[in-house]
Amino acid sequence: MANEKAAEGEVTPEAEPASALVIFGDKIAQARKYAELLIRDGDMLGLIGPRELPKLWTRHILNSAVVAEYVSAGQRVADIGSGAGLPGIPMAIVSPPSVMVLIDKPRYLNTSTVTINEIGIATSEMSVVRRLAKKKYSTTATTANASISLLFRLLT
Repeated sequence: MANEKAAEGEVTPEAEPASALVIFGDKIAQARKYAELLIRDGDMLGLIGPRELPKLWTRHILNSAVVAEYVSAGQRVADIGSGAGLPGIPMAIVSPPSVMVLIDKPRYLNTSTVTINEIGIATSEMSVVRRLAKKKYSTTATTANASISLLFRLLT
């Protein structure tokens, strides 16, 4: 059976590692729901490629979540080029900042909003926008997005 699936090109998502419970603690259910949504819809919606599923937890969800420890309470965080909500959504699950803004192309906006609502992230403000507003952000997060010089021009 497993060989048939492999032959058809089906990819098995990575199992939740034990470290996920350590990192997410009592919010593990939200992290699991997020992983389920990415597994179910990520490839179809162009959010995450099928080759990324075998490393979904370790490379994407957990790597994003651990960055939250560098964000102090009450900060305004901008996640530029959020796409599937990485790193912003795992960061907000672990340690909700006062404001988390996911910024990306219009095609991702509705999906990110639905994901946030389904997971039930509790921040004082969590929004999904098309453009980087000329607001002051305490922290900016991004993953494999653009050159550092372009990001710097966008933020200054």
